[in-house]
Amino acid sequence: MKKKLSCGKINILFFLLNLLFLSYQSSAQLKMDFFTMVRGDSVFIYLIEAPKSNEMFLIYRKGPIPDVNEFILLNENNPVTPVLDPDEAKSLIGDEWDMVTKALDTDDSFEVLRKLRGSQFSSGLLSLLSVNVARVTGRLFLDTTAQRDKEYVYRIVVLNSSGKEIKTYEKKIKTVEVFPTSPSKIKVQIGDSRVTLNWDYPTWKQNFDDLALYFDIYRKKENSDFERINQEYIIRDDAAPREYVDLWLENDREYSYYIVAVDPIGRMSKPSEIVKVIPKDNVPPAIPLNLIVESGDGIISLAWDMSMDLDAVGYNVYRSTGLDQKFTKINSELVPLTKPYFLDTTVLGGLQYFYSVSAVDKAKNESRMSNAMSVIALDKTPPDPPKDLSYRIDNRILHLNWKPSEAKDVMGYFVYRGESEEVQPKIVFEPIKSTSFSDSGYQKAGLTPGKSFIVSVTAVDRSRNESPKVTMKIKIPDDEPPLPPGGFIAKNVDGRYVEISCGMSPSLDVEFYKLYRISDGFKEIELGTFTRTPIKFRDTTVEKGNRYIYFAVAFDSAKNRSLENRKDTVWFKDFSPPPSPRNVKAKMTDQGVQIEWERVVDFDLLGYNVYRSNLPTGVFTKLNSEPVKDLKYLDKTGLKHHYYIIRSIDTSGNESSKNEAVHPN
Repeated sequence: MKKKLSCGKINILFFLLNLLFLSYQSSAQLKMDFFTMVRGDSVFIYLIEAPKSNEMFLIYRKGPIPDVNEFILLNENNPVTPVLDPDEAKSLIGDEWDMVTKALDTDDSFEVLRKLRGSQFSSGLLSLLSVNVARVTGRLFLDTTAQRDKEYVYRIVVLNSSGKEIKTYEKKIKTVEVFPTSPSKIKVQIGDSRVTLNWDYPTWKQNFDDLALYFDIYRKKENSDFERINQEYIIRDDAAPREYVDLWLENDREYSYYIVAVDPIGRMSKPSEIVKVIPKDNVPPAIPLNLIVESGDGIISLAWDMSMDLDAVGYNVYRSTGLDQKFTKINSELVPLTKPYFLDTTVLGGLQYFYSVSAVDKAKNESRMSNAMSVIALDKTPPDPPKDLSYRIDNRILHLNWKPSEAKDVMGYFVYRGESEEVQPKIVFEPIKSTSFSDSGYQKAGLTPGKSFIVSVTAVDRSRNESPKVTMKIKIPDDEPPLPPGGFIAKNVDGRYVEISCGMSPSLDVEFYKLYRISDGFKEIELGTFTRTPIKFRDTTVEKGNRYIYFAVAFDSAKNRSLENRKDTVWFKDFSPPPSPRNVKAKMTDQGVQIEWERVVDFDLLGYNVYRSNLPTGVFTKLNSEPVKDLKYLDKTGLKHHYYIIRSIDTSGNESSKNEAVHPN
């Protein structure tokens, strides 16, 4: 299994940052020009700062100490040099090419080599992740002639293309193979078809004997063998939790895991402790809601809301003859998930029953039972209906009155209201005792003006038998403006026009809509009248750099105008950044750092911004308060170690991408 590298996901280790920028600091302070790692009888020698294109280095070794006291040259006929040919670099990197191209965000072999040669940061990181990249950058020498458990002194001599010595480094080492420390304190969180692993690992103490770079996760299922399961590098990052989530597992199957730490030359730590887990779905589904029970002639029907749990498969129905009695399951098979209703044909007339339902998932987890609902299995002969239904309307409140039913066992009345006789929802949940009722609508906000309703009243006896409906049609006077249209959105489309979208008003008597625009310092302008929704409109009369306010209103059949429920403000501008300045140069002068660049050609160019940082990949700070109109800028406080980038900016505030950082010659 080849591991991948995703630059957007890598949190670089603290020790990598220290390592990669050693070349920019004083060697007297660091006292570290190269470091070594031992695997078996081979010594890997890593140069911290990659040689330049015209440089090479020779490796001398003295020892074993004290037996050999003179330096011998190990690579007389093969000095270590960086690879300068893109095709040779690609061939040498080999199977790790995809990892490198993704890390550098290019698959062009010339660009890959250019970035490796041009960035100590990128080449340093990738040289640790890949021995082949270390060879391409000219950082690595492999000594396969050393003896184990001996002391040696290595000397590195850096030469220029003329063979002149320009740098010399020495380091005394002992050829002892130091393996990474094993991860510890493995913790697991078990979920539905998933396992989350967390572990501890020592914080890096700037010790070059501790170069564990990443972690590998190994897993086996029951009687199979352990296999590595992470396809991407799990970088050792002291600033982030160490975590791995293993998905798409089989529930109720045993899995074993261990973790190893790995260093740049592939030395693995001893496996961590092995943890065994069994993923389980132990979360029951939600309780079914809105259980309704109704009695019929020798039958009781139940209905409830369908479960929304993704792994729910059905329901159980429970019945009791009292809340203090045991509830017994009465369905022989699960009630199907998509049919949330049940008919109980085993009831006896005259008894009160209590019903409850539960949901069941694929893992046979069962929810708690719903709140019990009671019903009495009595006669099914409906009572006589009420008489002389009448109404009056005051302030959008409907007041109903009727004469009582002549049946002697009537316990109350149900009231219905709907848009037709076929669709009439009940607006009282229990029978009312009175022969009058006031309907103030949803949330007691009054009924909708101008709307017609069908209103019905029925009588209900003690066995919940309901009479035929007594029905009448009513219309609520239209005494208020319609509700404003919804879903209003105005947006700038690439600086070409403003696109306005508008939905309909909830009011049913709306006849048309009007769209308006207000610009700074001007009155509102009507953009159009519309009789259908949704409204789609393009305003092509706008001008760049201006702010516009848009809104829509609805008009009903009585020509009432709705409120302006929502206004959208649009700053009209384009979003295309100008080109980046080219040929940026910086030089040190007596007055400071002078930066110059080529002119950018763009129709709405406003000027340029100048940024400075202490590092080429550090945080850059803008120096100018206003866009620079000239093609040069003097940083009076600039120093020789500063880095600069120039970005162009247009009249819409769009800024170009950054160029390569430059520093004074």
